[in-house]
Amino acid sequence: RAAHAGAEPQKGISAIRMATDFISRLPQGRLDDVTTFNIGTIHGGSGRNTVPERVTLQGEFRTLDEETARRLTSQVENAISEVGALYPEGSVNLNLAREVDGYRVTGEEPLLVRIKEILHAMGLEPELVTTGGITDGNIMRQHGISALVVGMAVGDLHTVRESVVISWLLDSARVCERVIKF
Repeated sequence: RAAHAGAEPQKGISAIRMATDFISRLPQGRLDDVTTFNIGTIHGGSGRNTVPERVTLQGEFRTLDEETARRLTSQVENAISEVGALYPEGSVNLNLAREVDGYRVTGEEPLLVRIKEILHAMGLEPELVTTGGITDGNIMRQHGISALVVGMAVGDLHTVRESVVISWLLDSARVCERVIKF
């Protein structure tokens, strides 16, 4: 008699399988100029020969467009419903939270005007770009504190090949020094 003759893994509900079905219904990466959507972590299972009972996914979407935020929220909720219908014996808990607001900068903001002056005085040409990133600047602006992100031209940002040239880093430090002395 086989040692595992009574095992019935086919009757288990794989939380990892449910998670992959959920993820496959969602967009990933850069969706447009101001929107990104990523599932960044997945944790689950307790052994290589067991049907995984639980899995936790963490991800986020970022956008500067409120209609896009509503549409993506609806898409996540619909994907949860669809996966729940595929696995009626399983359960899904969804925690959607808005953590920070995006912001747009006008060319007339006093802090931006001052940063441009500093960069020009250093012989650097400012390049204004929309990033969709989340920084301490978002949080400060939500509390009425004027803040801007001055990037240092990092190469291959958010990849395993991310890099920065030392001279860029030194220029960033010099900009900070001049802002502080202002």
